[in-house]
Amino acid sequence: EITSLRTPAGVVQSVHPRDDRYLIVEDGEVFVAETDPKTKEIVGDPTPLISGRRVSRISVSRNGRLVYGNIPGRLNNELLLLDRGGKTLRSLGPKADGVGFDYFGARFSRDGQSVFYEYHSGKGTGDLYRVDVRNGRIVRQTLDESHHNAFVAVAPDGRVVFTSTREGGDLFVKVPDGAPEQRIPLPTDVGFPNDWSPDGRWILYSNTGIGG
Repeated sequence: EITSLRTPAGVVQSVHPRDDRYLIVEDGEVFVAETDPKTKEIVGDPTPLISGRRVSRISVSRNGRLVYGNIPGRLNNELLLLDRGGKTLRSLGPKADGVGFDYFGARFSRDGQSVFYEYHSGKGTGDLYRVDVRNGRIVRQTLDESHHNAFVAVAPDGRVVFTSTREGGDLFVKVPDGAPEQRIPLPTDVGFPNDWSPDGRWILYSNTGIGG
């Protein structure tokens, strides 16, 4: 569940994995925060979980594992799998050089067995991939060397929705590892998927990028 919390610095993106604690991303770092369930305000000081790594977006599985990517531009960019205590379990792909290639917008599937991400070419384009958390197998989801395909949200039935610049920033829905894509035209210039409703009927999106 992605929502917003009020902090002394303003409103930030947050992830509520399974209990009363929230994970928040602020200034490239990840914190664990206790909140008042009525006011959504943070109680006490957030506890640092990931620091010094310029984190952009995070995704949390139901069993508490976390995957994140760095802000684009950092050298030796990796897609890392962490446990609930912040310990790195392993990398989910080869190291990217952070100049020609990097990872972006990683998101867990609903069952926590797969991670979707954009592998950015460094040339203003990037394709969508899926990596199996159990065996590390990587399957390319889009074949489009002229545009960006990123910002995934996953439905309960496994379908994914993502943004593509091929139609100016509209959304596309597809079944992983195959099947034609369905375009969803948007009334705004560009849409970035944030979440999919539990019943699969609604897609939540914004018209801003990281943290939108």
